Amino acid sequence: MRMLTWFASLLFLGLILGTQSYAGGHPTIADKGTSDHHDLAMYYEEEAQKNKTKALDWEFAADYFEKFPDAYTGKMKVSEHVASLREAAADFRKTAEKDQELASKHRALMRRGVGP
Repeated sequence: MRMLTWFASLLFLGLILGTQSYAGGHPTIADKGTSDHHDLAMYYEEEAQKNKTKALDWEFAADYFEKFPDAYTGKMKVSEHVASLREAAADFRKTAEKDQELASKHRALMRRGVGP
């Protein structure tokens, strides 16, 4: 019984000390909002960069099949395939622009100190 009590108190102390490391501090609402907007701005900037890269990849593929049409082995015409590749590139560029706009909005909200 004594061993069980000792073990339970040790477990309780471990839980108390362990959860304190997760507590962090007590940020104010403005600090939390600024941090959230910073995180969102960074996220959207990263997404914009990924989408720009994807657009460049699709554009590269379109250029490649225009220069080397014999390399294409699909069922549709090469010109149709190139057009669909360019359309995908344009979609990724539009998405990158929207991501960049969202990042800009969150940066502006962050500067004003507005919460999420």
